[in-house]
This record gives sequence, C-alpha cells and structure tokens, in this order.
Amino acid sequence: MFSLLAMHDIGPALITYTGTLHDIGPALITYTGTLHDIGPALITYTGTLHDIGPALITYTDTLHDIGPALITYTGTLHDIGPALITYTGTLHDIGPALITYTGTLHDIGPALITYTGTLHDIGPALITYTGTLHDIGPALITYTGTNFQAAPEKKVIYRSAIKDRPDNTAYTT
Repeated sequence: MFSLLAMHDIGPALITYTGTLHDIGPALITYTGTLHDIGPALITYTGTLHDIGPALITYTDTLHDIGPALITYTGTLHDIGPALITYTGTLHDIGPALITYTGTLHDIGPALITYTGTLHDIGPALITYTGTLHDIGPALITYTGTNFQAAPEKKVIYRSAIKDRPDNTAYTT
C-alpha cells in the first residue's frame, strides 16, 4: 500500500498512498515533482479522506522556499483540521501558509487561503473562498490579480456566504 520514492533534501519521510484512507494517522507523504528546501513534510492524498488529522500535503509543481507546509485537497473534506493548503502556480516568498479550497467546507477552522495569480511579497496570509462556507472564522481574504508589496491595509476582506455571522458584508480596510 505504501511505497518509498526518491528523496532529495526533504527529510526522513516520503510516503505515497493513492487509495482510500481511513484512520491512518497524521502523516501520509508523497513526492511527485521537483522539491527543494520545503522541509520535512510533503503529503499527498488523491482518494477519500476521513479522520486523517491536521496535515495533508501535496506537491505537484516546482516549489522553492515556501516553508514547511504545502497542503492540497481536491475532494470532499470533513473534520480534517485547521490547515488545507494547495499550490498550483509559481510561488516566491509568500510565507508559510498558502491555502486553497474549491468545494464545500465545514468546520475546518479559521484559515482558508488560496492563490490564483501572481503574488510577490504580500505577506503570510492570503485567503480566498469560492464555494460554500460555514463557520470558518473571522478571516476570509480574496486575491485574484497581481499584487506587489501590498500592505495589510490594502487587502480586501470579503465576508459573504458565511452563515451564523452578523457581519455578512464586503469591505476594504
């Protein structure tokens, strides 16, 4: 069920799993592309995920200096924890957290970040949500264009489609 692949500078664990996963624990690691300096954990899962824990990481492109966490999930997610990160383009110096989710999200936590354009020096938090959102928390930030050295006060915060929250408005601080 598990297979070890070639590993370069990633750390001690590189594991591949491509089937159905139930209650296996927090670590399921695969590497399918070119990886440099990402840290000890690179995890991928391409099937149905239930109760695996807070970390599900995949890498499908070229990544340089993004930090220790790069997580992607492309199916249905329930109770996975606070971090769901994906990277599908070119990323430089964005920080440790880049999270995307394009389906239905329930009870994942306060952070949901996506990047779909060109990003340079924007900081550690860039959040987008494009589906149905319930009870995710106080921060939902969207970036869909090109941003260069954007200050925090320039970020657009969008809080719509969040049920059970009093401030269902979009505004720029």
